[in-house]
Amino acid sequence: MSKRIWIISDPHFHHANLVRGGRIGIRSQFANVEQMNGYIVEAINQVVRDRDKLYILGDITLNSRDSQEGLECVRLIKGHKRLILGNHDRKPVQRYLDAGFEKVMAYREMAGILFSHIPVHPSQFYRFKGNVHGHTHTSFVQRDKAFERNLPWEPV
Repeated sequence: MSKRIWIISDPHFHHANLVRGGRIGIRSQFANVEQMNGYIVEAINQVVRDRDKLYILGDITLNSRDSQEGLECVRLIKGHKRLILGNHDRKPVQRYLDAGFEKVMAYREMAGILFSHIPVHPSQFYRFKGNVHGHTHTSFVQRDKAFERNLPWEPV
């Protein structure tokens, strides 16, 4: 079986406000952060195999208080992990390498598509076929139907 490439973004491991409800309680179905972390790791490991590459498009954790526990979650994830740094990933690069990432980078270009944490401005698309990014969570910046028709996967 061939290697696959998987892309996720913004796991925000150990971010307690995500399960508390309120304005950012987008994961309030979980009783606590440990349950949320376990669910995320298990969901990833159900599809990612040891030989696959997994790109995480930033925001492993939220801040320094939860970074150590959040980085511990990375060790439990299968695959050859690569981190595209997000706005909350402010630790020394070595900390991410020690947590199990094989590579840490600001962005990655593959097949003319730019993979980043924060979206690039649409005026820069002349340089790329498109931009796959995180950061905005459930909000869209711009959807380009012509770009989507040429993707080798189904956009969500």
